[in-house]
Amino acid sequence: MSAKDMAVIGAMVLNDGLYNGNRIISEEYLKDMLSPHLKLGERFGFMNYGYLWYKPYDDKEVYAAIGDSGNIIYINKEKKYLLE
Repeated sequence: MSAKDMAVIGAMVLNDGLYNGNRIISEEYLKDMLSPHLKLGERFGFMNYGYLWYKPYDDKEVYAAIGDSGNIIYINKEKKYLLE
């Protein structure tokens, strides 16, 4: 996946499933995708985990998709911030 592809995915998550004004991901799926489905142990900092997305803080709208070789998409929905 290229950095541009990662930025597009991050932008869609940050903008509630919209990209360039078009709905790409349904709001229902996005909510389910980012919802914690598993609480990880101490080795992983007790983060919550959804569908390939980590939620490091229980009380903040911050998410990270962490891939191989240090590839990360970081989203802070509270501050409308994207880092990839």
